Formats: sequence, structure tokens, C-alpha cells
Amino acid sequence: MNSEKLGLNGFEKGLIVLIPILTAVIFYYLPFIFGWIEMIPFLSDNQLINFITSIENSWLNRGLAIVGFIIGLFLSIFIFTEILKMEVNRDYVTVDIFDKKSEIKKIDIQSVFKEGKELVIIGNDGSELLRQNTDYSAAKLKSAFQKFHYPWVSEDPYINEFFKWTVDHEKLGETANTILYERRQAKREDDEKKV
Repeated sequence: MNSEKLGLNGFEKGLIVLIPILTAVIFYYLPFIFGWIEMIPFLSDNQLINFITSIENSWLNRGLAIVGFIIGLFLSIFIFTEILKMEVNRDYVTVDIFDKKSEIKKIDIQSVFKEGKELVIIGNDGSELLRQNTDYSAAKLKSAFQKFHYPWVSEDPYINEFFKWTVDHEKLGETANTILYERRQAKREDDEKKV
């Protein structure tokens, strides 16, 4: 096998294809559902529900089914483009997310690991080449990358270089401490405005 593909399996693709059909069926039966909702005493005065249940036309059901199908179609497309799809091979990794494909060459990769729910690929210069949410297990990712001898690690190789900043931290100069303090204050003020 020349590559390892990580993406949707047949069952998951089938579920995504079924979404438009399911939403069409649900929308088709909306007038009946609203009829049941109308029987609930505190919702019986809702004008929208009363209007929908008063229309007795099969065209309404068909029209709602078409609207439901279109909404389901857009939802399926959105779900499919949001899911990380990858192909790992001997020389490079192809990443397909948001309908954009990119390649990361193996020689440019220093390490690969999963941090929380994110797949992270670190370049030789220490920068992140990829940080993307994924539902693939760490074991599945590790297996795919190690199959082609990519440098899989269990955690961020730079984890020991991070530290929690405190006011007047001794490892940083006065200028850096001042900038970080001002940034923290601005962030707090922004958070207070949101409340």
C-alpha cells in the first residue's frame, strides 16, 4: 500500500448522504407536527403555528419537503467540507480541509503529535505547519504516520519551553513583562465589556 488515507468510511459517507432525505421527510411532516404542538395549551395561541396548521394543502407538504431537502443538502456539504481528510504517504502528507488541499513534505516535518482533539505537525523551524481538530484517535494517527516513518511523538517537543507568566517574571526582561502586563489588562477590559 503506497499511502494511508484517513477520512470518512463508507458508513459515515452514507449518513451524510441521508441527511437531505431525512430533513425532507421531517419538513414534509411539519404541518402534522405543528398540529400536535397546537394541542399543547400554552402553545395553542401561537399565530405561526395556527397559520401553518390552518393550511390544508398537499402543495405545502411538498414545498416544505423541497425546502427541507435543500437545507439538508447544504448541511451535508458543510459537514463534508469541515471534516479533516488526510493521505499519508512516503514523501508527503496531503491535507484536505474546508475544500482546500495542501501538501506537507516529509523532509519539512520535525514532529507529529495529537494534543487534545487537535492534530499538530511541527516544522523543522519549530513553527506549526498544521493544527487542526480531528476525531481520529491518537492510535490511528500514530499508526498511519509511523507506517511511513514520520517522527511521531507523544507530546509537544517544546512543552518544557512554555511557562506560566506572572507579573515581573524573572526569566523575562522589563520590556517583555510590561508588554505582557498591558496585554493582560486589555484582555480583561475587553472581557468586562462583553459582560
